[in-house]
Amino acid sequence: MDFLETLNTEGDTKVQPHVSRWWNVVESYQLAMKGKPTIGVESPKIKVKVEKEDTIDYAYGKVLTTQYDIPRLIKDVNHGDPNLLPLIITAKDVSMHGLCAGKCADHGIFENNKGFIVIGDPEIECPGACGWPFHEVDAGPKGPIFKPPNKNMAVDAMVVALASALVNTITNPQNTGFYGGIEFDPIEPATACKGIFGPGATPGNPGKVFTDRKTGENFSAHGNNGRRFLLPAIWNPATSTCWTITSRYFST
Repeated sequence: MDFLETLNTEGDTKVQPHVSRWWNVVESYQLAMKGKPTIGVESPKIKVKVEKEDTIDYAYGKVLTTQYDIPRLIKDVNHGDPNLLPLIITAKDVSMHGLCAGKCADHGIFENNKGFIVIGDPEIECPGACGWPFHEVDAGPKGPIFKPPNKNMAVDAMVVALASALVNTITNPQNTGFYGGIEFDPIEPATACKGIFGPGATPGNPGKVFTDRKTGENFSAHGNNGRRFLLPAIWNPATSTCWTITSRYFST
């Protein structure tokens, strides 16, 4: 959960860009709401805190569905607390219905409009679909393969998936917020910029990011305690373009 704990901390000013800068763009959506003043106004902070963690050893089987298993799992874990946003991360040998086929994470609502996020582990299930850009894609244009900044393809790919899902959940929690397209298959702020990680991105090419000179590991932002992460582009409501945290450091 190091990534989540990094969102609300500014970090060392000598080590930039920091993950919190990326999160600031997510927070800026609050000012994009109709009627909100934007000039000279700082976006309200969106605090993210990990309240508790639970590990459930296959209590719901190895094939999960959003309609049946996820609501049961959430009820058993958070005991109906409406102030928690459940984040479900599957084991590498667990299949989540709806993931791998076009998306690597999902968010939704169940009873009383309570939200949740679910992330799949691509190591076994679909590295060619959800491991990119740390793994070659199964289909489509081929491009550079990045070296994961935390030395684990699946973990770093899940950070990308989590970051995207968190953006979409914050900006469109109940399919009534910021999105394009149709309500039941929305194009959300992270979805609109899928596959873009840095300037110069094209299909199959994630774009320009940082490379550690010693290890060759690729990343776009610094976190706490020496951690580094690759973060996806976000649709910036102020410019109506896909924004990446490395855009100010590289030309297109």
